[in-house]
Amino acid sequence: MGKVMTVLGPAPADALGAVTMHEHLHLDQYAETEGATPPDRVALLRDVAIPALRRLHEHGCHTLVDATPMPMRAEPWVYAMLAREAKLHIVLATGFYREAWERESWEYEGCPSYPHRWMDRRVAEWDVEALADLLVQECEQGIRESDVRAGIIKLASTRAAFTPLEEKAFRAGAMAQRRTGLCITTHVEPAMEPLAFPLAQLDLLESAGTDPSRVLLAHVQPHLLRMPGEVRQCLDRGASLCITNLRTDGNESFWRAVVDGIRRFFDDGFGDRLTLGLDWAFDNVAGPFAVCSWMPLPPYVYLFENVLPKWRGWGLTEAEITQMLERNPVRLLPRG
Repeated sequence: MGKVMTVLGPAPADALGAVTMHEHLHLDQYAETEGATPPDRVALLRDVAIPALRRLHEHGCHTLVDATPMPMRAEPWVYAMLAREAKLHIVLATGFYREAWERESWEYEGCPSYPHRWMDRRVAEWDVEALADLLVQECEQGIRESDVRAGIIKLASTRAAFTPLEEKAFRAGAMAQRRTGLCITTHVEPAMEPLAFPLAQLDLLESAGTDPSRVLLAHVQPHLLRMPGEVRQCLDRGASLCITNLRTDGNESFWRAVVDGIRRFFDDGFGDRLTLGLDWAFDNVAGPFAVCSWMPLPPYVYLFENVLPKWRGWGLTEAEITQMLERNPVRLLPRG
C-alpha cells in the first residue's frame, strides 16, 4: 500500500483510518508572503483545534489532509506541533491558489490589496520550471528549510477560462506531479457564476502530462447536481471527486440530492473515486483570524458527529462511507 508523507514523516497507508480529504488548519487569505505565524493564532489552534482533532480518533479518523496553498499556510512547525499533540496524521499541501476576479474585489479593513489577489506572487515572477522546482523541493526536501514535507499538490482556478497565471500554476503543478508521483487536489470554484468547470481543470492537467487517476477535483457538490454529465466525463477519464462543505443546517433538499447523486455514482461503478471533506478552517476570510466563517462548529469532527449520522438516515450505507473515507484515500495519497 505504500507510505503517505505526513508532516511528521512517512506513515503507512494502512494506518490512516478514515481520512477527511480537504480541510484547512490555518488559512490566511490575505497573506502576501509566508512569514511568522502570529502567537495569538497558534494559541487559538492549541486551545480550539487540538481538542477537536483529538476527538477525530473516536470516530476512527486518524488523518486530515490540509489543502492550504502558499502563502496562506502557517509555519511548518505549527503543523508538526498539531500532529504531535493530537496524535494525528496531517498531510500538508504545497501549491498555488486561484486569482480573484471583479466580483471579489472587496477587502476588509486592514487587509491589503495587491495585483493578482490570492495568487502567490512568485507565479507572476518565476517561470514554470522554477515554480515546479519549488513544489518538488517542498515535497522532497522540506517546506521553508524545515523537515516538514508536503504530501499533496494543491491547485485552483476561478472560472472555466483560466487566467494566464492560473494556467502557469497548473502547468507547474503538473510538472511537479510527474516528478513526485503525488496526487493533485484542486479547488473547483463552487460559488461564482457561471460555475467553474471541473473538466477544464482536468483537460489542462492531462494536456500537461498528468495521469487523471492522480487528480482529485474538489468542491464539486453543486456541479454534481447542475452539470452531472460533465462530472461523469471526469469520472469516466479516471479522475476522483472530493465533495466538500458538508452541512446539516438548512438547504436539506440540496444535500438530500447530493446524497442521492453519490448513491447513483456507486450504482454506476464510480464509488472508488469519491472522497469527502468539510473544508473547515481557522481563517480570516470574514475579518479577524478566528474559527471558520463559513462552516459550523465543532471543527473537523462535525463531519462525523453531525453530517454522517444524517446521511445514514438518508440511505447512505456503511460500506459506501467506508469506501469514501478509508479505501479511496489510501489509493490517492501514496506516491503514484
